[in-house]
This record gives sequence, structure tokens and C-alpha cells, in this order.
Amino acid sequence: MRILQLCNKIPYPPKDGGALATWNLARGLATVGARIDILSLNTFKHYVKDISLPPFLPAGSDALNEKISLTAIAVDTSISYITMLSNLLFSSMPYNIVRFDSDKFRRKLKDMLHKHSYDLIILEGLPLAIYIDTIKSHFGGRIIMRAHNVEYRIWESLQKNTYGWLKKKYYGLLAKRIKSFEIKMLDSYDGLISISDKDTSAFRKHNYSGPLFTFPFSLDQDTYLRKGHNPDINNILFLGALDWQPNINGLKWFLERTWTELRSQFPGLKLHIAGRNPSEQLKRSLRMPGIVFHGEVEDIKEFLSMGIMMIVPLFSGSGMRVKIIEGMAMGKVIIATSVAASGIAAENNRHLFIEDNPQKIIEMIASLIKDPSLATGISGEAIDFVRKNYDIFVLSEKLYDFLKPADK
Repeated sequence: MRILQLCNKIPYPPKDGGALATWNLARGLATVGARIDILSLNTFKHYVKDISLPPFLPAGSDALNEKISLTAIAVDTSISYITMLSNLLFSSMPYNIVRFDSDKFRRKLKDMLHKHSYDLIILEGLPLAIYIDTIKSHFGGRIIMRAHNVEYRIWESLQKNTYGWLKKKYYGLLAKRIKSFEIKMLDSYDGLISISDKDTSAFRKHNYSGPLFTFPFSLDQDTYLRKGHNPDINNILFLGALDWQPNINGLKWFLERTWTELRSQFPGLKLHIAGRNPSEQLKRSLRMPGIVFHGEVEDIKEFLSMGIMMIVPLFSGSGMRVKIIEGMAMGKVIIATSVAASGIAAENNRHLFIEDNPQKIIEMIASLIKDPSLATGISGEAIDFVRKNYDIFVLSEKLYDFLKPADK
């Protein structure tokens, strides 16, 4: 089976959750027998200068460049306030969809559709739906949407958790436009892959009746485990893109509501923060006692190996948090808000801790620092949970069967 995978940012090297989810789907399907051609926008925001894939699949000896190819088209998707205003006044389309529309990308897409015979096309996220008209003009096969989120729900949550009147109004309008576009495009897909059971239910509620498969983020856990490593109980970890508003809001909430009290109780406590593209204003706000800002880290696993506890404070979002699965795979004690943990079928107080109350979070962290043995049980359960539910090779076999044509 030959698959064309369309992406709105280059998935390799996978430096964030979205890229990692995209890359792992590609390498998982390649491992079980598919041939994957990736065509990606190379956006200025996530620009990759030297594009190269690793020489071998981690699972075997087959050359990766015989299973997966990557073609990238440089596209400027930067926010233009003039274009945004024009879109607001004269269009009904959501601006954060149309800014991914590129004539260069369309030309390359047409070229690849004429050059190769594909069994199906996978769209990695809602922005790629804007190319469906081009695809259907040059391709008669199946189009599969891989939904990383129920997109409009993110913007509805952002509107709810935003206090500025103008921004709140704009987020509300954007959420309505995205919802309209997202629901309308459901009829254009020949299959849908969602990332969580919760998102699967949401698409069914919007009357999507086509083939639907839940394929959560998955990984090769053996590459995450650090045997004989003893992380510091006094290091708390935060990992997340700092140009994404839900992460920014969540981090600020944690700092304002918990950090001062935690530091007063435990003066040796450190909060290690890793994330790309923070604003200068945000960087200034991180100049607090005990905070160590790492910027964008090259090796996420190395960063996560520094501490036992990992905080994931989110109050907006949909889909599932890849970083939680990665942290659990390494035996981290995850302390997450209910929104952050949504989409992950883990049991509170067994596999991780789920808490929205800042005072209870403080008490939870204090208990772990005072008695590190409390983390041992959670750590082991987290590792076991990921191995049973998020193994890339098991899930990829099931996805491959879902994607196979009915007559094969």
C-alpha cells in the first residue's frame, strides 16, 4: 500500500507533540508494510534547514529511505495583521486555515499525484483540508483525515479562558468559523482517524457516519526507558511549546498559583522549563527564584530524565497530550489538570495525578518531596500503562488493517 501523507509542518526531527505523532504514524505504517511519501509545508515558524531522515527504521534492518520519503515546500504562514483584518471583514473562512493555503504547495501536490499511484492520502490535521479540491481534481482514491484535535474546541476553550475583550471576541468568532468549516468538511473524507475516544464521540455527534478509527499517539517505549538513572526529586519539569497560547496560560497559572508557596516550603526546589519561541515578555516573567529556562531542547528524553515530577497545567485543548504519554513512558509522576489529561484513559491516583485545585497540587508535590517512595508505585504503573495501551507496533498493525481497501 502506497500512502501520500500531507503535513502542515515537517515531522522530522520530531521536536513537538504534533510532529512526533505525525512521524510515529509514518514510521509505524512503514514498519508494517506501507510505503509512505510525505509532502509537507516547511513553514517559517517551524523551519527545518537541513532535511534528512534517519538511515534505518528503529524496529529493523530495512532502509528507511526505501520506506519513507520526505518532500518539503517552503511556505510563509506567518500571521499578517493586514491579511487577518481583510479575512475578518471579507471572508467567512477561518484565518488560521487559509494562511496554510499555498500555490507552491498545490503545484507540488499535483505533480506528485500525477507521478505516483497512491492507494490513499492522509491529511495530518484540519489545515490540510483546504487542499481537498485540488486532490479530488487529480486523484480518485480515498482521502483520510487524521484529526489531531477537534479543532474548534481549542478555540472555544481559549475564548472562555481569555479576559481581554477584543481577544475574547475574536477567539469566539474564530471558533465559530472553525466549527463550521470542520463540520462541513466531514462529508469530504472517505475515512477519519481520531486521536482519542472522546474525539471519536465528538465526530459521531456531528453526524460523521463514515469509517472511523481511534489511533492514539503511540511510541516505542524501549527507546524511552533509562535504566539505572536516578532523577532528582527536587526538579519539577514543564515541557511545552511556548508560542501556543494554552501552554502559556497554563504555565502562568502554575507560577502564579503554586510556585511561590512551593518555594517557600522547599527553597531547594527547581522548576525546569523547556519550550520554543517564548515572547520576550514571557521570558522576563520566568526570571523567578528556582526557575531554570532551557529554551527549545534537542533531546526531550534527556530533559525529562532530569526530574521525577512533570506538571501539565492546561485549561484549553482537545485531542490528547503527547508529552503526558512520553513522560509516563519514562516513569515520570505526571501532575495534570483535567483538561490536560482528557483523552488519556489513565486512572487518577494510580497512573498519574489529575488535579485542578492549586492548593491540592501544592500538597501533592509536598508529599512526594517529603516521601519520594510515594512516586515509585505511580512510576511503575505509568510505565506499564503505556506499554499496554500505546505500543506503536501493535497499534500500527490495527491501523494498517483499517486503511487496507475492502477487497484486499
